[in-house]
Amino acid sequence: MTLFLFGISLVGMMTGLVLLIFGLIRKKKLKGGIVLGVSVVLFFASLLMPAPESSTEKVEVASKTQEELNEEKEIEQAKKEEEKKAKEEKLKEEQAAKAAAEQKAKREAEAKLKEEEKNTVEQKQPVTPTKVQSDEDIKNIRKNEIEKTVKNIVKSDLSNTDIKSIEINNYQLEDNKFIVLTKLKWNQKNSKNTTKQMLEMFSDNLAAKLHDDTSIMEVVVFWEVPYHLENANIAKYTYTRATGGMAKTDNWIDSILN
Repeated sequence: MTLFLFGISLVGMMTGLVLLIFGLIRKKKLKGGIVLGVSVVLFFASLLMPAPESSTEKVEVASKTQEELNEEKEIEQAKKEEEKKAKEEKLKEEQAAKAAAEQKAKREAEAKLKEEEKNTVEQKQPVTPTKVQSDEDIKNIRKNEIEKTVKNIVKSDLSNTDIKSIEINNYQLEDNKFIVLTKLKWNQKNSKNTTKQMLEMFSDNLAAKLHDDTSIMEVVVFWEVPYHLENANIAKYTYTRATGGMAKTDNWIDSILN
C-alpha cells in the first residue's frame, strides 16, 4: 500500500507541474496547482506510513512454520514406527511362547505314549517260568557258601595265614551234608612248641566257627609252616560234629616239631 501511494504521488506531482507550466505559458488558470498539492500530500503520507513486512521475512515465517510441521510429522512418524515395532516384537514373543508351549505339550504327549506302549509290551510279554534248581545246583551253591565262610574266618581270626586250598565233599553219601578239607600255611617264625600250640588253637577256632553251619559234619585242617618244613604238611587236625560243638577226633604232628 505504501509503495502504491508513493507511486501515485510521484505521478500526480509530475502531472501537476506539467499542468502548472502549461497554464503559465497560455496564461490560463489550469488545475495544475491543485493536482500538485494533492500529490505532495500523498507523497508525504506515503513516507509517514509504516513500511510493510518484507517478503523475505514472510518467507522465513512460512519456512519456519513448514519446518515445524515437517518436524512434527517426523516425530509422529517415528512414534508410529516405534509403536509398530513394539507390536511386532510383542507378537513375535507371543508366537515364540506359543510354539514353545506346543513343543512341550508334544514332547509330553510322545513320552506318555511311549510309556503306555512300553507298559503294554511288558504286559504282553510272557512270564518266564522260574527255573527249578536241581539237587546238584543246590549242593554247588551250598559248597560256595561254605568256602566263602572259611575264607572269612581265616582272614579275620588266623593271623599270618594263607589258604592253599579248600575242598568241600559230600559226607558219607548223605544229602546236603559236607566235609571240609582245608590246607593252610602259617608264615610266622616261632619255636617248635609255640608253633604246635598256635596251629592247634587256630584249628580249634576254625572248627568251632564252622559248627554254626549245621550242614558241615566234619572238618580236616592241614598245615604247612615253611619256617620249620618247606612244601610239606607239618600237622593235621580232624573234627567231627558232636553234641554241643566240633569234637577233635584225630591229630597228627610231624616229628620235626617234637
